[in-house]
Amino acid sequence: MPAPLSSAHVRQIRQPVLGAAPGLEAAEALFDSLGDVIFCVKDRQRRYVAANDAFVRSAGLAHRADLLGRTAREVFPPILAAGYEQQDDEVFARGHAVHDRLEMVTRPHGGIGWFVTQKVPVHDARGATIALASISRDLSVPADAGRRLGALGAALDTLHRDFAKPLRVAALAAAAKMSAGQFQRRITALTGLTPR
Repeated sequence: MPAPLSSAHVRQIRQPVLGAAPGLEAAEALFDSLGDVIFCVKDRQRRYVAANDAFVRSAGLAHRADLLGRTAREVFPPILAAGYEQQDDEVFARGHAVHDRLEMVTRPHGGIGWFVTQKVPVHDARGATIALASISRDLSVPADAGRRLGALGAALDTLHRDFAKPLRVAALAAAAKMSAGQFQRRITALTGLTPR
């Protein structure tokens, strides 16, 4: 990974976004107190301009300066970064918020786990989208739980991989050899979310 950016360069990257939406800097400070929620803000170039300590640790970095100014492709494994960028496109290209998206995120000690993510556009005073803000909550489920969960794990993987496709809960339940009701209860108990 390249050397951290200079303090002056970090300020130069952060200022356009945090200056136009000053509440983000306060949010960054508040989210520092939460260890199980990761928070970040990305500018339109997909560079991280704000993040809480939990996000920095989940990226396997020691200091916020190691993250700021970088993109997901520079920090995370390529397959994970591609998924994050796909969500970013929903926010930047279409202006849509992303709610309750199940995704895999790295953890501080190198493992990967399931998280539930929310992403929203950040607007300036004129209403233009200048950034996105994101939070992800750790479900405390290892990503390799799929192997131990058998067909249910395969259904979770399908939900993660094919979220944008029209998926039928009944078909996923049948693949997991469960009734639709059993499947919904198991997924909800595991992730805190309904399959839909």
